Amino acid sequence: MKTRTLFAAVLLSTSCALLAQGPLAPPAGPPVPGMKTLDQLEARIPIPKSPEPSIAGPHFTITQPGSYYLTGNVDVATGNGINIEADDVTLDLNGYTISSNNPTAGNYGISFIGTRKRVSISNGHIRSGATFTGNVISSGPGFYSGINWANASPTACRISGISVTGVPGEGIVVGSAVNNSSIVEGCTVRDVVGIGIRAGVVSNCSVTNAASTSISAERVANSVGARVDGTGTGIVQGGTSLESLGAAADKRIQIPGGSTAVAIGTPGSYVLMGNLSVTTGNGISITVSDVSLDLNGFTIASTAPTATGDAISLGSDVQRVSISNGNIRSGTTYSGGTFSNGPGFDGGINWRSLAPKSVQVSGISITGIKGYGIDLGTDQSSIVQACSVRVAGNLGIRAGVVTDCSVTSGPATTISASRIANSVGSRADGSGTGFDTLTPSFEAIASTTSTTQTAVTAIQGATTALVAAKDNRIPITSLPFAISTSGSYYLQGNLQHTGLGNAINVGASDVTIDLNGFTLSSAPGSAGSAVSIPFDNTNVTVKNGIIAGASTFTGDWTSNWSITQSGFVYGINNDSRSGGQFYNLTIRGCRSSAITSGGPSQRHSAFIDQVSCTYNGAGIYAPYSRVSNCVVACNDGIGINAQSVSNCQVTYCKSYGIESTFGSVVDCHVSTVGGAGISAVSVSRCVASGSGSDGITATSVTNCSASFNTGFGIKVNLSSGGVISGCCVFSNTAGDYSATGATRTGCSPP
Repeated sequence: MKTRTLFAAVLLSTSCALLAQGPLAPPAGPPVPGMKTLDQLEARIPIPKSPEPSIAGPHFTITQPGSYYLTGNVDVATGNGINIEADDVTLDLNGYTISSNNPTAGNYGISFIGTRKRVSISNGHIRSGATFTGNVISSGPGFYSGINWANASPTACRISGISVTGVPGEGIVVGSAVNNSSIVEGCTVRDVVGIGIRAGVVSNCSVTNAASTSISAERVANSVGARVDGTGTGIVQGGTSLESLGAAADKRIQIPGGSTAVAIGTPGSYVLMGNLSVTTGNGISITVSDVSLDLNGFTIASTAPTATGDAISLGSDVQRVSISNGNIRSGTTYSGGTFSNGPGFDGGINWRSLAPKSVQVSGISITGIKGYGIDLGTDQSSIVQACSVRVAGNLGIRAGVVTDCSVTSGPATTISASRIANSVGSRADGSGTGFDTLTPSFEAIASTTSTTQTAVTAIQGATTALVAAKDNRIPITSLPFAISTSGSYYLQGNLQHTGLGNAINVGASDVTIDLNGFTLSSAPGSAGSAVSIPFDNTNVTVKNGIIAGASTFTGDWTSNWSITQSGFVYGINNDSRSGGQFYNLTIRGCRSSAITSGGPSQRHSAFIDQVSCTYNGAGIYAPYSRVSNCVVACNDGIGINAQSVSNCQVTYCKSYGIESTFGSVVDCHVSTVGGAGISAVSVSRCVASGSGSDGITATSVTNCSASFNTGFGIKVNLSSGGVISGCCVFSNTAGDYSATGATRTGCSPP
């Protein structure tokens, strides 16, 4: 006993000596942070999930500008889901769902309160419970409308990647029926009595089971509408139904729906005309290349008692296949760590022999799959975008590139691709995202050392944000900001410029500036450009946010309006000779123009896409650039000047609408501008109405409409030659045509 006591004492004294080694005084100077702050890791503002049981809404009211995101599903007993009472707001639903238990449908999933401007809502679902019996919809339960406004029409807003189901009111309504400067893209609405979607421009959307009007917009592109009674699309563009324009005559090969499996063995464009439910095996088999399949908002399902076959099966080595716009429903569930074996399909969109190539899948929703949700193999030529998969037992989505997708309640690998962008994944067991960029996985990157993993785990436990890997971008935290080295830069919050120089000066090539959903604004009395890019600095990208000058708009959206100029001179002043990319932006209130890129003697090329420009001195001036998917409204000067313009809307500009001195204008809508409507070398599938001069001026005009213009409807400035084909021209002050030397065919009047 004594021996043991002596040994313990020696051991204790030795341990104490070991612990006492080294200086105890801390190093000189203030403490230095060892890790990023939580605000640096996730600068957006979290919206918590709903309590259980649910309580009366609104669940959350946004009263300040900023970038917000959901951290869980929102479910209210009554009232609105979320109220937006501030301008310059970005709301990311983060793949979650907003729903209501109200027994009788009432209120809105998301409501604009007051006169709201520059609001972006994306990436999630609004679920309500109204259903059709025949052509009559039930009165609930749930919300009356998905996204709507309460007091005054919102302006310059963008809604993307939202699905709305089962509303006896409206689906997504952003603005009034005319003079609408908002955009809705990549959205789906099903089972709706009021207007399915209303905005200025609607693209890549689907509205099915609509009681009357499915989509109402100044410009509708690449979208599908279907009335519940089967009488037509229900799409209204520029105040005229597509049926009356003859657009309802769909020349695609129709698949009738029903209960018989379909085999596509001939190249072509196919459209599903009703729900398809099979009892076993595949739903649709595609065995040839060069096929386009539009599910048209309908659903492919299986009643097989155990999982078997694929909803859409791709044959051996098929190539150039496009699948879009619909749902795949199966019955596999997850419980207690295992996935059930059906009922329904084993695979969603799948291949069984040689992997396909150059396949694009977009706008597909898949639930309850035993095996693979969407599998296009590992060839980098295949793309999956704007799709959702919920419950997949083997793999959620696999392709070369995956963007704007969501996989929830997934397997070990939710999304596998060479490139994953703007997507959400969560394993059914809650262990992580399940992302795999074809080795290493996101989790592997965050686990390179035990110390890193410990830090990441601690951060994940302290916040609701998913921290998958270190963000190596450079934050822009104050203005003015000078960029002198190549790299990726981003905003962590709203910033205001108060000086007379530029807010952000780009002094290097190969630079990306991500506004990150925040607002870069200027105070009254300030000047300069929000972003200035000199000549020698090429390959500069500016994206994802709002640039706000201090100019103000007064008037009533008729001819009686004016803009008081203040703040930024230019939103983006691009003097770079090449490589500029500017997209997913809202730019308003700049004195000279929203975007300027080069000039008549400066052949500076840039790519400009998905930009909304309002209340500026001019819209987009980029004579040697490509402009697409933009909305330009209520500017003091021109609308758009570019080499190539496609799928754009210009309205209420005091000078001309669209001009392309050396190129083409396609799929555009111009209305109520002070000068000429559209001027280009060639113009096709465009509308020009209410212009202060000629409607359309070009050497080749095809499949266009020109009406109520002060000058001629269509003008060809050639003494001989020129083509006018398939156009509808009427009620133009100077006359319908000024084209004595042009060949005119298939027009009304002839």
